[in-house]
Amino acid sequence: MRTGNMTTAICGTCLILLYLFIRYRVNRRRFGRRGIAGLQQFRSYRHFVVVATLESIVMIAAKLCGLAGLVLLAAAGFNHLKIKP
Repeated sequence: MRTGNMTTAICGTCLILLYLFIRYRVNRRRFGRRGIAGLQQFRSYRHFVVVATLESIVMIAAKLCGLAGLVLLAAAGFNHLKIKP
């Protein structure tokens, strides 16, 4: 494996790990807000709007990181399989 392919694979793996970490943290926070009935509880409507919006933005960014990681891993795999004369 060449150095460029190795760097691409490492970056792709790091992005996927970042995606998994962010997803874990956001879902853990959501779980911690759940009450006895299983619904999320907020201090006020304003708190709900701010938290829900920020979590949505962070989850979208995490999904983009995961997708970019998969693309980088696929690119590294395809470059590794190329037959060079």
